[in-house]
Amino acid sequence: MMKRRLKPSRFFSLLLSSPIAIALSGWGSLALAGDPFQRIPEKPIGDATEEAFDAMFKDGDYRKADRLIDAALREDGDEPLAYALRAGLAYNQGEWQVMLTHGKKTKEAAERLMARDPMRGNLYKGVGLMLEGAYDVLQNKNYLGAVPKLQAIFQAFDAAKAADANDPELNLAKGYMELLLAVNLPFSSPDTAIENFQRTAKPDYLVDRGLALAYRDLGRFQQALDHVERARSQTADNPEITYLKAQILHELGKIDGNHQPNLVREAIKLFDDALGEIEQFPNPEVNKRQLEREKDIAKRWLEEKGY
Repeated sequence: MMKRRLKPSRFFSLLLSSPIAIALSGWGSLALAGDPFQRIPEKPIGDATEEAFDAMFKDGDYRKADRLIDAALREDGDEPLAYALRAGLAYNQGEWQVMLTHGKKTKEAAERLMARDPMRGNLYKGVGLMLEGAYDVLQNKNYLGAVPKLQAIFQAFDAAKAADANDPELNLAKGYMELLLAVNLPFSSPDTAIENFQRTAKPDYLVDRGLALAYRDLGRFQQALDHVERARSQTADNPEITYLKAQILHELGKIDGNHQPNLVREAIKLFDDALGEIEQFPNPEVNKRQLEREKDIAKRWLEEKGY
């Protein structure tokens, strides 16, 4: 399948809407209390930040996450993940200045963390730089200015890797970015990115979600379905996962030469299920229009094909 060439604005938009950009932003029980990345020994991130992380990524409840992040910023003021979560919510709501402010605070908290944990310090330095670069593109349309920022992001991630190449938090963040680049840019290797991501990142439910997204965008819909089912088994109440499964079934059911209308009908039901939880989505008004549009496309296809 030929990969798409992205305009700079679309590339950064995709980057920011992925989980890396909003935290590591839109993911079951965790094996280790206090550390959602399942490290041994664990690195607790603070109770309030962990609750906010779970609300956003495991439950898919952005309204709840919004409240919990306020508590996390009060209680875990030195935790860069808390600021990154707030910046991610601001991105989803189109609040660019709030996103920029908390992107800078992510970087400042990362600098304070650097001496005692250089891996996480460099990781969140990269995330903070990413948020600043996204602001330049989305608000100022400064595409050329974003190029050196992107280089600095990779340098920060490389420094984090030099500190601890096996850390699952780093590999989750870096893996999402590598998957995004591999799937959307020419002359890259999605299979290599997929293998590295699957082998080194945690937690599993976020890994499976990332793989479902990657396989969806590569047009490998059966593999995408396998991984979204695994993610759903651990995050059954997350409406974003329901929505992702609906998208995958919709495409799988319409494959030329192998139409499966029952899958498209199931997709329509899942679109309705996700719409029933639309208030949990990051931007309910915008997300509702998108889900309704995709549902209508599926219904029209069934009608046009006589199913």
